[in-house]
Amino acid sequence: MTQVRAALPLPDSSDQAVGATATAIVVGLDGSPTSWDAFSWAAAEAVRANGTLVAVYVTPAIEPVAAVTVGVPLDWR
Repeated sequence: MTQVRAALPLPDSSDQAVGATATAIVVGLDGSPTSWDAFSWAAAEAVRANGTLVAVYVTPAIEPVAAVTVGVPLDWR
């Protein structure tokens, strides 16, 4: 797995934008090319808005194909 870290400045506590009016952009990644495009767009928007970027990388706990092959019951609660 490749780790990517975005170098965005942390908000300064003396900045007036910090608090309820600060812009936060959240983007989800699943490793697909489209999700990396979304990450790039979100990072650029966070920089333009002088906000923060929160990236969430999501992977399945177990590949459904592997579970069926091994015979493990899938439980998605």
